[in-house]
Amino acid sequence: MPLVGIGDLFLGRILKFGGFPPHAFYDAVFRVDKAGTVYADGDYQVGGADVAEYIDASDAVAPGDVVEIDPEAEGQFRVAATANSPLVAGVISTDPGVSLSAQGGADAEDTRPQLALAGTTPVKVCDENGAIEPGDLLVASSVAGHAMAAPADPAPGAVIGKALGSLETGSGVMRMLVMMR
Repeated sequence: MPLVGIGDLFLGRILKFGGFPPHAFYDAVFRVDKAGTVYADGDYQVGGADVAEYIDASDAVAPGDVVEIDPEAEGQFRVAATANSPLVAGVISTDPGVSLSAQGGADAEDTRPQLALAGTTPVKVCDENGAIEPGDLLVASSVAGHAMAAPADPAPGAVIGKALGSLETGSGVMRMLVMMR
């Protein structure tokens, strides 16, 4: 359906005084155009702690799961279950502040999982490669959906982030700084 109308849907302005003789003028600081594009001067403040992208998954994934590219389903992701896998793509976000690639526009709610691309997010971890300390590099483990401390020489493309917490033994959830390499 073509867009109808002209101008902006919403325009926020700030009143400024100045000049001679004294007069007032208005500067636009926020607007939403007729296509739904948002423009803002200044910062954009949101909840959540990461930037994420909606993805398609070939099997059930949950927030905090480590996922990898599914070589058997083009354009889809699956739960990672191979230690130090170079197919790893990252972690499913729990509460992104910014979401990319939503389908359906403003009229629909996209319920697909979201892959954390930047920022911090919780990740499921285990002690498969020993204890995890803050700052340790993390890679996929052989425990489905979990990360572990990276080996001394991780496979290229296998690192998903840096640990922001610690885990002595067992498994758990910790915050991770997203850092693909």
